[in-house]
Amino acid sequence: MVLKSLRPDKRTLLSCSLLSKSWRDICLPLVFSSIIAKSNTTFSGLFSFLLGHPHLAKLVKSISFQRKIERVRYPVPKAGVNLIMVTDERMPSFDCVSFADVLPVLVGLQQLIFENIKPSKRSSQRGIGNAVAPFRLQRLELYDHRSTLALLPALLSVLSINTVHFGRIALRDGVSPFVTLGRHTALVIPDLVVTRTAAGLLGPLRTVVHRSRLRSLTVAVEIPDQLGLLCSFVLDAGAMITSLDVSLSHLVHEVTRMKDAPPVRWASLGEALLACRNLETLRIAVPVVRPSEIRASFAHPGDDPRLSLFSGIFTPRNLPRTLREVTVGLDCDGFTISMKPAFTTGTRPELWDLAALDAALSLSAKTLQELRSVKVEVGISEARRVDVPFLKEAITQALPNLSAGVLLEVVSRTT
Repeated sequence: MVLKSLRPDKRTLLSCSLLSKSWRDICLPLVFSSIIAKSNTTFSGLFSFLLGHPHLAKLVKSISFQRKIERVRYPVPKAGVNLIMVTDERMPSFDCVSFADVLPVLVGLQQLIFENIKPSKRSSQRGIGNAVAPFRLQRLELYDHRSTLALLPALLSVLSINTVHFGRIALRDGVSPFVTLGRHTALVIPDLVVTRTAAGLLGPLRTVVHRSRLRSLTVAVEIPDQLGLLCSFVLDAGAMITSLDVSLSHLVHEVTRMKDAPPVRWASLGEALLACRNLETLRIAVPVVRPSEIRASFAHPGDDPRLSLFSGIFTPRNLPRTLREVTVGLDCDGFTISMKPAFTTGTRPELWDLAALDAALSLSAKTLQELRSVKVEVGISEARRVDVPFLKEAITQALPNLSAGVLLEVVSRTT
């Protein structure tokens, strides 16, 4: 009961002090494992607390820094009192210099999250570069405002980061968020994750990421222009990438629903793969588009942009010889037990032309000596009832060449 009602506030902490030592050992890690810090100014109070309580600071694994949103009560005639959320226009600042002083006591820190935070002037004046300190952060997430991006070079000057995740970033057209970086400054980011709401960053990132240190790239795109940015990025920085994960789901939905949508040249992504001379794992995520969501007709049978996707990307000439694992993710949430997809090669396929995938990959498998696995993921959510065994069997039957070998594996994945 104590654990169920535990809350990270002062009253709870006082209660913890009255408990036995064994209870404190259980409760305190739960309370301080994840911290959400909200402010309209600075976070100096949190830094002082952590420095003054190193036995608690060592328990912290994740800290989320956010702009504080005030809730103000106001009267409404004949309706009593309501609450209204008011966002302070001031954006809180984060002092990387002060944070560097706290790092020695944050021995268990793995993740930092910043939402609508800007670096302090002292952080901006600090020499931009890559950290030589031994502290290594597993994951950094940046959200909501282009000013938050300015934190990245400042943070990299005080610690090393394995994974940088960009999400919900609003950019101004034609203005790079990394204008403060010197011409010869390169940011070391081994694992880069760019969501579809931040895919516009691919252009600026292309000029500042240390190409020889990038190992893994995960990107989601939703418009053809973003696909072009992705291909340019891979062509420039793909030489040392060993893992590439690309989600085309939103892009495919857009181009199949739009009337007079421009043709998508999927082969450009396949050609970009040529730059990935050390690529070992490749994952392509695509959606299942229900028949009612597809344009009623196409001028020509081949105009369906999905039909050329697999044949454009998976060709023996494009796939690197170092490739060991290929995964195709199929989002099957649009279908239930009573509405099963039909795997066809006609002009109006209800799922995908898996025959193109089967032919391309089975042909590539003959030249890719390192290839060990071809995996098809059936993506489902817990909220939907999907006949997974049927889908697995249907996919296996639609891939006869791959099924004949020992490479094919059909699995389900909860989204």
